[in-house]
Amino acid sequence: MVAEPETFAPYGALIRTDTAPGRAYYPEALWWDDRPVVLSTTTVEPDTLPIHIEVLERHPHSTQTFLPARPVRWVVVVATDLDPTAVRAFDIPPDTAVSIGRGIWHHRLTALGTGGSFWVLMARDHETDDEFSSLPVPVRVVEAERALP
Repeated sequence: MVAEPETFAPYGALIRTDTAPGRAYYPEALWWDDRPVVLSTTTVEPDTLPIHIEVLERHPHSTQTFLPARPVRWVVVVATDLDPTAVRAFDIPPDTAVSIGRGIWHHRLTALGTGGSFWVLMARDHETDDEFSSLPVPVRVVEAERALP
């Protein structure tokens, strides 16, 4: 099953990046409030499916946009609540950024086959709004919907 942008919309936005020379702008990556946008980087070890998910995190007051720093196949696991049946996994193409909306539960970044580095844009002030919670029942993600922005 291919996940279209409309399928991912309850969780945020899929943003196809442009590989043509020159500068490209992505206003849909910055759709939160007017707090300062902070750029950070995250590096993850390679992983394979299936992945076992016991803890999800969310940011009730900010949106996070993840952009691979180099081409890598990766999976985004999201949920609107902590019900294990609500957990969805999306297989993200290497040339696609993902913006996860406010209050959406998500698993840590997962790069498949090879390690990955990501740039992360997040609206932050001097306070953190990170929230972590254990799922009542762990989830085993065996496959992910292919995402096509």
